[in-house]
Amino acid sequence: MIARIICLLLALSAASSAEDGRAALERGLELLRRQHYQEALDALETAKRTLPSQAQVYNLLGITLTKLGRIPEANKDFRKAVELNPKLADPHKNLGFNYWTSGQEAEAEQSFQAALKLNPTDEFAHYGLGTVYLRQGRAADAIAHLERARSLVDREQQVSLGLGRAYLASRQFPKAVELLESVTHQRPTDADAAALLALAYESSGNLPRALENYDRAVRLDPGNQDRYLDYTRLLLDLDRFDDSIKAVREGLQKAQDSYALHLRLGATELMKGNPEKAEGSFREAIAMHPEVPLGYIALAKVFMKSGRGPEAVAVLEEARGKLAADFLLEYFYGLALERLDRDSQAAEAFSRSSELSPAVPEAHFHSGKLLFKLGRTEDARAELQRAIELDPKHLGAHFQLSRVYAKLGDASNAKKFAARAADLRKHQVELSQQKQNTLMPGPVEKHAPARE
Repeated sequence: MIARIICLLLALSAASSAEDGRAALERGLELLRRQHYQEALDALETAKRTLPSQAQVYNLLGITLTKLGRIPEANKDFRKAVELNPKLADPHKNLGFNYWTSGQEAEAEQSFQAALKLNPTDEFAHYGLGTVYLRQGRAADAIAHLERARSLVDREQQVSLGLGRAYLASRQFPKAVELLESVTHQRPTDADAAALLALAYESSGNLPRALENYDRAVRLDPGNQDRYLDYTRLLLDLDRFDDSIKAVREGLQKAQDSYALHLRLGATELMKGNPEKAEGSFREAIAMHPEVPLGYIALAKVFMKSGRGPEAVAVLEEARGKLAADFLLEYFYGLALERLDRDSQAAEAFSRSSELSPAVPEAHFHSGKLLFKLGRTEDARAELQRAIELDPKHLGAHFQLSRVYAKLGDASNAKKFAARAADLRKHQVELSQQKQNTLMPGPVEKHAPARE
């Protein structure tokens, strides 16, 4: 009799404990919905103690810890939820989200795929997997999943913009324009949507509407220097230097970080034929960020273009003396030395440039060209062949390699590379003519006048 009473009391105690756990779980869920994350965490920890085998408790704990920024702990709870109930899709999806935001693409892909295997209609998992594929450059795969997150596309900005980027990456420009026009109509104050729509118009060849929307993005987000850089890039392609200068100067007054705008202003002044003004802008950029090599390189380009070679070498030597080794610094140092016929030093600079960034063909090309000039024919051949391996359409490398083979007495290869160089030159001329036809300024001036 006593044993039966004890068993009954234990059963009642367990039932009471489970009931307390369920109450704590409901309380934690409600607090989570109200965004009271620390209180929700406390309640869910109580629920975990009394319901240690409930996967949903660990899933909710993971969500709450994610909201509190405690990602490693959250992932541990999501993995525990998966262990307790492998057929529950949500922990896989939530774990995928945390991997995705942490840049762990392979793990995110695996988790989203697991979630979709359990719940093939989960739109957020389709969105997450689509975004992973977009980052990986798999535009077609990204579109296949992002289009299955259609209600999210219609409701969530990041999802719709992600699909727009996927359409652009896959060169489906009409679809990109159609989607992004809808997005900007629904969210007329969204600068990101306006900028992406501008890119879609530009990619489809509608330059007036592209300029209109780049300008619109500037006006919606005047503190962001990237908006001015996007807008003025297209203006420069159209040789609208004065409009570009006007837009950059506006950005210098309003943008929070104006370093790149000083570089853009200097580049525009140099293109317009004002080296003195360009020099001033680049010196301002150097003063703002003396630890960044781009300002020194830009200033050296002004000197080289103005025939002030020794000054170009001096400013690059100054930068090399106080900054960490940098591919671009060595590359332009080589160019500056080459213009002064300091060929041995220039070849050494190009060699250092190649060591710092081996996958860039231009450094190999210039190194090969100078080595040939210096009589190091076999070394020159190796460098020029490497340039062609990296860029099979490199005109200069083919031409120089034909000369190297002629010097080596290999008439067959000399002829082959000379013919390939001629074909590449012809193709470049054709592309240049096509671009010129595309970037006709007349209609643009008519439909997109300069900003006042």
